[in-house]
Amino acid sequence: MVNFSILIPTRNRVSLLKKAFSSIFSLAKDLNNIEVCVACDEDDKSIGISSELSNFNHFNIHYYFRSRSTNLVKDYYNWLAMNFATGKYLIMCNDDVEFTVQDWDKLTYEKLEDYLKDKPDRIVYGATEDLEYVPFRKEENWFSCFPLLSRESVDAMGHFFDWEYSADNADITLIESFKRINRVLDLRKELIIKHISVRSGRREADSLLNTDLSLVIKPGNPENVICENVKALKERINKC
Repeated sequence: MVNFSILIPTRNRVSLLKKAFSSIFSLAKDLNNIEVCVACDEDDKSIGISSELSNFNHFNIHYYFRSRSTNLVKDYYNWLAMNFATGKYLIMCNDDVEFTVQDWDKLTYEKLEDYLKDKPDRIVYGATEDLEYVPFRKEENWFSCFPLLSRESVDAMGHFFDWEYSADNADITLIESFKRINRVLDLRKELIIKHISVRSGRREADSLLNTDLSLVIKPGNPENVICENVKALKERINKC
């Protein structure tokens, strides 16, 4: 088991993935306690033939190939979290990210362990900073584009993001679930994961983004999703 599992779905974005890898490992304190789990489509040939990515072969990076799906949550994030990630803490990322804090792993791990020292259930949501401008996201309704969860939190709920979601808004209901049990830890100084997004103007849109956004499916009742998460998390807390 490592301290951190970073979950990254990708498709035909080798140059972005290379930058993400570089920032993750160049700023980390303990490389042996970090793994990156990458979900790839079976028909994505760019990963296997990329000489750029071969430069990272000595790092703890694992590629997992699957059939193409339009459900980002169920078939990529949850697939990685429930089947392959071994970390004490799981961080959901995109391939268009840049870690920006020196020794991010040491600082984040120490703050998490200190927070959980009197919580034997180890249930926690880590609120990270993504430097993304979202007009309706204020301090009172903050959510992270790239949240962190403890392994125990994922196991208690049976997922990272709720299965009902395919992409957008899963992050909003996730943090709300942890707010209701008062288990949100502010990591916005220790874990700044810059989103190199189209919305922020940091890169141009590509065909993959345009296709995926048109296929987003939202659940019928977000309140039901939150209540189910809260119930599962409380059951774990009460058992401990």
